[in-house]
Amino acid sequence: MTYNKIVYNLFMVAALVWGSAAARGFSGYSQKTYLSPRSHGVNTAMEYTTWHQHAYKKHKVTNRSHFQAAPFYQKSQRAAELGKYFGIGNGKNSFKIGLLPPDAQAADLDKGLIIHDQGARADGLRGTVAFNPEQEVFGSRLDFFQDVNHPVAGLFFKASAPFVHVANTMGLKVTDGHATPAFGTKTFTLEDFFAGRVQVLAADDGTNLQDPLTKAKIAGRRTAQGIADIDLGLGYKYLDEEKRHAFISVEVTIPTGTKVRGEYLFDAAYGNGRHFGLGASLDAGLELWRSDKSTLRALWVARYKYLFEGTESRTLGVKGVPFGQYFLAGTTDPAGTGTAQTGKALFPLANVLTQGLTVKPGSMLDTSLDFAFNSNNFTIDVGYNLFWRDQETVHAKAAFSQNLAIAAGAHDTTGPLVVPAAVFLNNIGSLLDISTVKTPSLLSHKLFAGFGYSGTMYKHCRWSVGCGGSYEFATSNADIENYAVWLKGGLSI
Repeated sequence: MTYNKIVYNLFMVAALVWGSAAARGFSGYSQKTYLSPRSHGVNTAMEYTTWHQHAYKKHKVTNRSHFQAAPFYQKSQRAAELGKYFGIGNGKNSFKIGLLPPDAQAADLDKGLIIHDQGARADGLRGTVAFNPEQEVFGSRLDFFQDVNHPVAGLFFKASAPFVHVANTMGLKVTDGHATPAFGTKTFTLEDFFAGRVQVLAADDGTNLQDPLTKAKIAGRRTAQGIADIDLGLGYKYLDEEKRHAFISVEVTIPTGTKVRGEYLFDAAYGNGRHFGLGASLDAGLELWRSDKSTLRALWVARYKYLFEGTESRTLGVKGVPFGQYFLAGTTDPAGTGTAQTGKALFPLANVLTQGLTVKPGSMLDTSLDFAFNSNNFTIDVGYNLFWRDQETVHAKAAFSQNLAIAAGAHDTTGPLVVPAAVFLNNIGSLLDISTVKTPSLLSHKLFAGFGYSGTMYKHCRWSVGCGGSYEFATSNADIENYAVWLKGGLSI
């Protein structure tokens, strides 16, 4: 079988994968407490536009070192869909906290289970909570490609490292909000609770003791900046001709991103969650057409990676209790009778359900099909990128030994814990919902384009400048749909 036939078959397989993936409908998830999106360093579309003219095109033997810098900006879209991902499962990105039916102020969640109220039930705390999460990212991607040729001709080394600034917000908005009745001199709103500002001490109100939320908080804009993992590769130029090429490489990912601690919901993070990765990639190209000064090439990049397990702190949910991780709880005995906490503050369950878990992201594929037109040192790229990652595997590191129960809204903390039958949780360890922390399988489609110009200086050194942009389409609300724009600067010496 000829090389042209092999490349043609590979392109046909890529087209079939694209078509079958695009045929899938949009999937919606809800009642989730954690989202692990595509790492900002995994982006073959941004990496290869115009860069292929340096590192992946046959060049003079004197050009052995290739450098690239790509400043970029990226912004998420479809905030309401992402809000449903963290919602309570009512098909909306909003829900009402107040009095449960059949009361006049019908609500999705009982207000007394969020901020404790041992007093009057007909007034006070209520409101409609909406989530509209957004993410903004800017930074610069750095790439390096070095021809080695020793001890075997055709060997090369490559490395990449994106420096990023990430800003996440849950877009929390409360409408028709009402504060609680006074706890001594204090009153609280729903915004106060989610921000971790609700604390009732004995000096404030001895019958309604409550500790503040310390995990899975929702407040304001969260930011983080750093290196979103370092990717290193050692490869071999299996075929390196003027009209066609095929490079293969083995690659490792050195995790340098943020450590997942679970303090905030949808916290700002970069990298893949501190998971070591191992994989391989193929870069292939074929000239489709040529004139005196112009060419048209088809370029295909396929990069597979396996991310190994590591430890992350995430907030578990409670089976059968939507948003249960935010409900107030206390300690009790396994049977639910007899020994129970007395005279102690209630606490949001998230404070104790945020634990170190064993997380394995598993397999990931990032592949792009690009058509590159070159004429008189100008390059135009138009292409498609498919990203897929397997559903995470998550396990508890140790058995949960505490016996907890959700407290009744009218519980007096000076006495034994009062537990409503509807939300009583005997031996809560058996009722932990680990599905809330699993990021489902991700699948997205990206269209991208780039424009560049290259030249020669000092007889042998090649340089280039360019720009590009992309739009990534989500197939579920676990994917962050986004647009991105970037600039390019490259040098071969």
